[in-house]
Amino acid sequence: MSSPINVSYVTPDAMIAVAVVFPVLGIICVGLRVYVRRVQEASILADDWLLFPALALVIGMGIALIVGAKGKGIGYTKGLPPGAPPEAEFTYLAPNIILTEKIEFIFQLLQIVSLGCIKLSFIMFYRRIFCTGQQTWFSISTAIMGILIVAWTISFFFLFLFYCSGHTSKEWSTVVNVITYCPHGLDDQRALGISDSIMDVFIIALPIPAIFALHLSTAKKMLIVGVFLLGGFAVAASMVRMGIFIKVVLVGFNPNLDGDKDISLILFWSMIESGTALVAACLPTLRIIFSQSSIDNIVRSIRSTFSLKSHSSHSWSSHTSNLRRQTSKGSSVDHINNIDGISSVESYAMKELDGSEVKGVQGRAIRVQNTLHQQESFA
Repeated sequence: MSSPINVSYVTPDAMIAVAVVFPVLGIICVGLRVYVRRVQEASILADDWLLFPALALVIGMGIALIVGAKGKGIGYTKGLPPGAPPEAEFTYLAPNIILTEKIEFIFQLLQIVSLGCIKLSFIMFYRRIFCTGQQTWFSISTAIMGILIVAWTISFFFLFLFYCSGHTSKEWSTVVNVITYCPHGLDDQRALGISDSIMDVFIIALPIPAIFALHLSTAKKMLIVGVFLLGGFAVAASMVRMGIFIKVVLVGFNPNLDGDKDISLILFWSMIESGTALVAACLPTLRIIFSQSSIDNIVRSIRSTFSLKSHSSHSWSSHTSNLRRQTSKGSSVDHINNIDGISSVESYAMKELDGSEVKGVQGRAIRVQNTLHQQESFA
């Protein structure tokens, strides 16, 4: 039995390879992300924390694939008895078939939650950069997208958990039982694949209008867009998986085809998508390791611009008591301590320093050294 979909590369060894490579890459990238945060003395925020459960789930997915491949289920053909008619595909059941279908059931639940965490991490990363406490179109749209991601994750998790109307054991039974107790199974698979890809495209495109609205040079705008578009690798994998989902649904339950091999193909690309998405979520932060220009400097620049817009009409008199100015030969060193919120610090730097270079940021204080004009109050 052969499939109209190319499954020749979906071998047990290939399944084990993706099951090992992507979790290991995830461990490295998430570990480096935490390392960068520690080096910068930055807080571990929501976008970082969400990647820890995502990583654990991706590791679980890899373990499931390895168990399935070692049990001669995942990556193997169904293997009907010699001389069995093609129709036996619907009623034949063997330990390796049961294992394949159990792995598929567990794998999909793990993947739905992992993708939900990763998508939400992207949204929280955007909000950390662009949202400064004021209600803007971007803060509202990212909040709506966050709610949609949570709803998507919960909905599909419970949909696949109760895939067969409460008859869970039928999910690893014969094809006849699956058709009887899970009549909408293929449609649900297609809905998952399509909605996943559409949501990924929206998430990747979401910050682009905000970036082009910044008062930066075109070159800097394109650099920032390029950083955010690193998530496009995950979108590409998602699109491939969606295409496979649609092809499998169009083929349907065909006695002349090997359904187990098609399941392996879907799990193969699902592993690639989740692993790639996890790595892509870490790449903007990890750019500091490969460049002398820290991504956090770009983040501060973006947030400062947004903060300047939202705070330009506010009074700064409440912060003057925190300012200590020491002037010597036209130069000074300023220490701004205990200012309420990093956005205020960044607004102060952008509004009052007029091009002065920020030498370093530690905790809630900013140290600036350059030529300044002495000023006693801010209005």
